[in-house]
Amino acid sequence: MLASQVPSKIALATGIAVALTRSPVAMAYSAWELQRMSGGRFTLGLGSQVKAHITRRFSMPWSAPAERMREYIEVVKACWRTWQTGEPLGYQGEVYQVNLMPPGMALPPQENPNIPLHLAAVGEHMLAVAGRTCEGVRLHDFASRKYVEEVALPNLRKGFEQSGRPAHEWDAFQLSGAA
Repeated sequence: MLASQVPSKIALATGIAVALTRSPVAMAYSAWELQRMSGGRFTLGLGSQVKAHITRRFSMPWSAPAERMREYIEVVKACWRTWQTGEPLGYQGEVYQVNLMPPGMALPPQENPNIPLHLAAVGEHMLAVAGRTCEGVRLHDFASRKYVEEVALPNLRKGFEQSGRPAHEWDAFQLSGAA
């Protein structure tokens, strides 16, 4: 938060925030405010963490992590859309149901509403979620060139194709993290 208040061209990002231990709406609030305070320099990096940490360290429920993460990201982006456009909030998924955003609780629109979202992903399903819902992926440092070429890129592209975004937007999709 302090870095967001200093006039700069330096990009700010979470590298990652563990998502499945937090409410997606609470995450949306924090990211929206960091984007506003930084003048559009913020990237939200999310990750799921493994089952033992979610259930035993954070005492949170566990379910299919890729599907849960997909819904989580969709809720975050639904909040941002509601705040920017004023459209009603109405997300109905298997895990998350969010349909209340009273005017007094909604954040105001902002000049830089498009917050890039990057997802830490290793497995095929989470990679597909990243391609489908995000603007970038954060690969684990142990990722080899072979893994990137044979596992990561095909699954990211598969998800991207499911997103309905124009093909030319693939060129802007960011990969980071692999050694």
